[in-house]
Amino acid sequence: MMYFHVLKIGDLSQAEYEKQVEEAKPLLAKALEKSIVLADEPRFTDASNLTAGKVIFSTNCAICHGDKGQGNIGPNLTDEYWLHGGRYPQIFKTIFNGVPDKGMLSWKKTLKPEDIRKVASFVYSLKGSNPPTPKAPQGIKDTDSITVSVSKPVNKPI
Repeated sequence: MMYFHVLKIGDLSQAEYEKQVEEAKPLLAKALEKSIVLADEPRFTDASNLTAGKVIFSTNCAICHGDKGQGNIGPNLTDEYWLHGGRYPQIFKTIFNGVPDKGMLSWKKTLKPEDIRKVASFVYSLKGSNPPTPKAPQGIKDTDSITVSVSKPVNKPI
């Protein structure tokens, strides 16, 4: 009691917490900056990473985008129309940052960056899959994004 309240030598718990949060902000910003760089990495095309991406998608995304990406509350992810861009880096960034004004969460604090990469790769692989009863197209037609190469990543400038 003397140390904190009378002599006021040490910080109370709240003040100490606030100092630690301020000290962590630059470290967190640097970590997030490194994470978004993964958008520039090639997408995964191997079965194990796409399967892992599908599991993450089924757990976190299917409620809004449908179990096959056909759209529900969220848009259809299987056609060539995209609200925020249909190329892999754009998909990664949309998942990473979210779209708060549309109700889509930012997953950067929930999922590991490599997991975001897996789910973005899986979403990219859904294009042209033609699920039954898809949601009507939304957004801008992205004809470059519908061409899916399974053997090597598509590296086109945005």
